[in-house]
Amino acid sequence: MFKKPNLIGLGSGLFWGVSTVVLGLALATLNIDSNSATLTTTFIHDLMSASMLVLLIILINKTKDLIKTIKSRSGLIIMGAALLGGPIGMGAYFIAINYLSPSIAASISALYPAFGVVLAYFLLSEKITKNQVIGLAISIGAIMLMSFSNQLTVNNLFLGLLSISLCVIGWGSEAVIISYAMKQEVDSTIALTIRQITSAFVYGVFIMPFIKYDFLMVIIKDSRVLLYITIASIFATLSYLLYYKAIDLLGASRAMALNISYPVWAFIFQLLLFRVFSISEMLLVTLIVIGIYVGLKQ
Repeated sequence: MFKKPNLIGLGSGLFWGVSTVVLGLALATLNIDSNSATLTTTFIHDLMSASMLVLLIILINKTKDLIKTIKSRSGLIIMGAALLGGPIGMGAYFIAINYLSPSIAASISALYPAFGVVLAYFLLSEKITKNQVIGLAISIGAIMLMSFSNQLTVNNLFLGLLSISLCVIGWGSEAVIISYAMKQEVDSTIALTIRQITSAFVYGVFIMPFIKYDFLMVIIKDSRVLLYITIASIFATLSYLLYYKAIDLLGASRAMALNISYPVWAFIFQLLLFRVFSISEMLLVTLIVIGIYVGLKQ
């Protein structure tokens, strides 16, 4: 379990857990119950991440490789994956929250690794072991149980299920398509940079004009919220760097199985920062860890 590629995958979950907690602080401080505010926050978050990655590419002297890849067939494939995982997957997730409630949307979205594993089996010929199936089932089941609450309000079941299905397909497909692109000798850092540039561009050019720019200035003027988004973006970028590296080293199936460790890390950081503790959540977190361990056993 503690081989370097596995640790890279677990690290992606760790940093995503931190990013999730900090981004939650940003939205709580903003205190505006609106999908437009959430999407605006996501746009700023992705734009910051893309900017950091472009700077990294310049620092490691891979600018020419980035431009070359953008112009290539692999670059177009990565852009397609970015659309599926970013604006389409995340946008559908927010719409599903509106129609199904946050708890149901979060629980069903946890199925994305299962879809990704099946897709990787058919498209990439990645082997699926019995332990992987059992481990993934345990982890996903625990995450789904963590997401459910007693207060469930469904506004539109059909549109909600349609939206969350798009989310699962988008997130699950992204890892598989990225894995395919990186098999064409594309560096994982370059692949991620193209992904974030594409996501930020689509948000900025197509989504932001549609939802208006009302919340953009509100967020920019609030230094505390902007600081939280910046910190969340740094940790998310670190998470993605490790996640894409894990996809490159382990394949889409195992990378996704390790990445969904993020609820474990989010639970730990919430406990350390806010002293929030729940016996039931601790038991479910333990189940997620067991599931990941079982899935990694050969």
